[in-house]
Amino acid sequence: MCDNHEKIEQRAGLTSSFIRCPSKEYREEVLPRAVRARVAVEAGCPLGWERFVSFDGVVLGISRFGASAPGSVVLEKLGISVDTVVRAAKEILGQTSKV
Repeated sequence: MCDNHEKIEQRAGLTSSFIRCPSKEYREEVLPRAVRARVAVEAGCPLGWERFVSFDGVVLGISRFGASAPGSVVLEKLGISVDTVVRAAKEILGQTSKV
């Protein structure tokens, strides 16, 4: 999903940063405390990502297993898509209703 960050930015009209598992040393640089509008996308279990997005953020993830299909099809069917990420980002920014 993060490989599609250009599509997400384009559809949402936003500027964003996509980070894979930030270390503590790097976290403040790439996830400054002042930035509270955060969306985490995890194709696996979303458990633990809430500490990175904080109280104002949204975690999109898959809390189940057992689906069988090509990866892109499974992600779309389980709610992980460019459109879902865009809706979550806009919700956080107060531009739409809840995801």
